[in-house]
Amino acid sequence: MLSSWEPRCPGSGVILASQALRQPPLADEFDIVTSRKLLSPIHLQPVHYVFAGVLLIRVVVLARLTVSPFLLPTRGDMHFYDDWAQRILSGQFTDHLAFYGLPGYAYLLAGLYKLAGYGPFVPALLQALLDAGTAMFIYKISVAIFPGIDPRRAQVAGLIAAVGWAFFVPAQTYAAILMPTVWLVFIFWLILWRIIRQKNAPGRCEALILGLLVGLTATAIATILFLIPLLISAIVLKPAISTHFQLRTRISALVLLFLGAAAGTSPCWVHNCLVAQDRVFLSAHSGINFWIGNSPRRRGPTSSVIRQPGYDYLRSNCAQSGAHSSTTISVSLPSCGSRK
Repeated sequence: MLSSWEPRCPGSGVILASQALRQPPLADEFDIVTSRKLLSPIHLQPVHYVFAGVLLIRVVVLARLTVSPFLLPTRGDMHFYDDWAQRILSGQFTDHLAFYGLPGYAYLLAGLYKLAGYGPFVPALLQALLDAGTAMFIYKISVAIFPGIDPRRAQVAGLIAAVGWAFFVPAQTYAAILMPTVWLVFIFWLILWRIIRQKNAPGRCEALILGLLVGLTATAIATILFLIPLLISAIVLKPAISTHFQLRTRISALVLLFLGAAAGTSPCWVHNCLVAQDRVFLSAHSGINFWIGNSPRRRGPTSSVIRQPGYDYLRSNCAQSGAHSSTTISVSLPSCGSRK
């Protein structure tokens, strides 16, 4: 007599066991599907290869610079920004004078030094990433401006432009040193790409963001302000997104653009006006050529410019009156600490 737990049909146990073997558990089936998705080939676009290739070139240049004695800045603008960043880290946020140089890059360096430790390698590596992004935007813009031709030809044009940027020696140099030029170039091509890729004019929110981005970048390099006329043209000339109240939409976008630029540059002009009590918009450094004059009573950084208009006439008169023939015109200058 069969026990109660045995199946009534002798072959039923074999059938159930075979079905159990044919159907794996749900968890194992889910793991198999997930692994297939992970192992599926990743389809990279040409823009990804552009970014990776330019980044590789910039990293090689940076690696070669690290084994040379020129990595640490000792003089020039690199030393100026590096020394300023170290003073910010030590707690000297201001000298209560108008900014002599644009402060944005110095404060950025101070933040990077605070997070990653002192050294120019991490800022230079970040700039290498930005420069690779610049090459990516150059490729995208080159493809976007040829919409009516074969896409293959547009991609070839973009690749040629990106390769030219990859081996452009000034771009390689500025990506590896402590200078804000790479940030300016990256923001410039980013904004230009945003304008080109969109058929419609920037809206209110985008105009505010772009103005803020331009203003923040101007605290490091003021040349970015030349993009404002281009943004104004894009807002005024490109078709608006909404067909209703177009004039009001454009005017509000222009107002928000200028408000964003004013807010972005506010760390400079607020400090100069309120802390330094000096009516200076961004910085008191206008370049050495600005201060070269032909007046004997000039008070610029170039205290003795021998070859100036009228010098030959004065020299000849001094020689006729018995004065020494090598007389020069020189006016002493106040120190840099008394710029006000």
